[in-house]
Amino acid sequence: MNAALKAGRFSYPLIHQNYLYVGRVLDNPNVRDRESGQQAMNAFLALYDVTSNKKWLNAAKQAGYYTATFMYSYNIPMIPTDTTTLFSNNTKTTGQTLIATGHSAADMGMSWSSFQYFRLYLFTGDKFFLNISKMSMYNTLQTMNIKGSFGYDYKAMQPEAFSLVASNRGHGVDQWFPWLAAAAMDPLHRFMDAFGEYDIKELEKWPKEKLIELNSDYAKTLGIYRGFSSSTQ
Repeated sequence: MNAALKAGRFSYPLIHQNYLYVGRVLDNPNVRDRESGQQAMNAFLALYDVTSNKKWLNAAKQAGYYTATFMYSYNIPMIPTDTTTLFSNNTKTTGQTLIATGHSAADMGMSWSSFQYFRLYLFTGDKFFLNISKMSMYNTLQTMNIKGSFGYDYKAMQPEAFSLVASNRGHGVDQWFPWLAAAAMDPLHRFMDAFGEYDIKELEKWPKEKLIELNSDYAKTLGIYRGFSSSTQ
């Protein structure tokens, strides 16, 4: 706990106040990217859970707004004569996100964050976060071979990355990696831990007060064990 707070006190001025969301991945370091925003949102939300200090919630909100700017919120048309793209079979580009600044590669990595955005919605009442949560859960799966219609060897396979702005738009890395499954499954488990339901469309039917209460209960345990709380600021 003390180590987490020290990390937060270091990161708050460096990342939040400087608006400095910079990635550290080995294959594309030292650039502003989406993943740094996602990780900042995760960390600041965790600190808010254990402290109830609104400064951490504000930092999580800013990271959430920043991260959402990488998302395609509109459909990009493919070249009409190209019937071999990922998006040639009534598949839309909405919900896919640029990976980082400086290049055109996009992927479905926002799947990781549907749970965090839903919690931000419950904490703030801002329906922007609800909409991003739903796009992160559902739209990102448009490139997944759920029904077997993409012709991959197995269902649930999904290509790692693709371009949506270059002349070869709709094409990219035609390979599946384990992180793709993790990005889709991890938030579903977290939804189950917190609410006992993973479908946001179903959760929207529940009373808002019940969702807020369950979200507050989850903050005390993060799905690990019951009875933990801290007043440390």
